[in-house]
Amino acid sequence: KRAIDEHKTYYTHTQGLLEALSAGTWTTTAAPLASLSPAPGANPTVSLHDLSCPSVNQCVAVGSYLDSSGHTQGLIGTFGQPPVVTKVRPAYGAPIGGTRVRISGRGFIGATAVDFGSSPAASFRVNKRGTMITATAPAGTGLVFVTVVAPLGVSADVPASQFSYEPSIIRLRPSSGTFAGGARVVIAGTNFLGTTAVHFGSKAASFSVRSNREIVATSPPATVGSVDVTVAGPGGTSPVSSADVFTYS
Repeated sequence: KRAIDEHKTYYTHTQGLLEALSAGTWTTTAAPLASLSPAPGANPTVSLHDLSCPSVNQCVAVGSYLDSSGHTQGLIGTFGQPPVVTKVRPAYGAPIGGTRVRISGRGFIGATAVDFGSSPAASFRVNKRGTMITATAPAGTGLVFVTVVAPLGVSADVPASQFSYEPSIIRLRPSSGTFAGGARVVIAGTNFLGTTAVHFGSKAASFSVRSNREIVATSPPATVGSVDVTVAGPGGTSPVSSADVFTYS
């Protein structure tokens, strides 16, 4: 910080503006300055004229350097860390798209695209600090990663950046019944609108969709034991988990 406040300070061309920021873990979108070859007798320096930091993870340096002919050339280097997604809320949405999603993280300044899997967001807006994006999810299916494309790179696919178009079961009430079937089971979860089938193991059940978060199903007859309840819809089939186990006795 002390060094980059001195706008008239010079740096050798092999160090470049990256060295001016004194942070070796940062990256730059500018071409490597070490490849520049100043003319014989020329001052092999890069001059840092100005620096602005729109966010804690991104700075833009404006400077100049001497090219191989000894001419002064302008240079703008963007330094910082690639965008990072730390949270997506809500982490699920309708297969038809249109869900308003808040993406938290850092390094979003200058973002040029937000993708849900391979599909671009219908629209998005970045806040001034570059720490949050409000996006409209496109239509989709399955479980996808939300990625942010910014001047310093593309955010990595991590569990925190997942977004689901699939139905998901959170709870069964009750979670058990007799082998004769006929139990009224309330299935709580997400993305239930448009549900086309409910299965108890391999057996189809009759059901009604009360809301996007609730289905009422009737357990079909089955042999004694435990089965997974699954919900199928336009976004896919709910993944199997401990929350969807129904036990016949």
